[in-house]
Amino acid sequence: MKFLATLIEAMILVESGGRDWISGDNGSALGCLQIHEPVIADVNAAYGFDFIHADALVPDKAKMICALYLLRYAGPRASAETCARIWNGGPDGAQRHSTLAYWEEVRECMEALQQTKGAEQ
Repeated sequence: MKFLATLIEAMILVESGGRDWISGDNGSALGCLQIHEPVIADVNAAYGFDFIHADALVPDKAKMICALYLLRYAGPRASAETCARIWNGGPDGAQRHSTLAYWEEVRECMEALQQTKGAEQ
């Protein structure tokens, strides 16, 4: 997943506008990627980590949790679209029509990030 870093940065922009300290869904979603406790529990059970929900407020840990979750449910050869839709809608999110709008937002952010990186080089 060569696109993973750019995808996660785009999802951060969509989820929180880049704000690490934010909480949403009445406090049940935390950090730059708006991570819920079941995602933490899932990653811990699958990979043997001991993340806590507050780790979602630490950007590097949030990114790692996200990457592990996507690796588990999307697999190493999945597309950016599949990954984004799973992040938005859970393990079967890529099949949910409700995740298409989220993917479009993420895709637009990815394109903007790629253009910015290209301009910097």
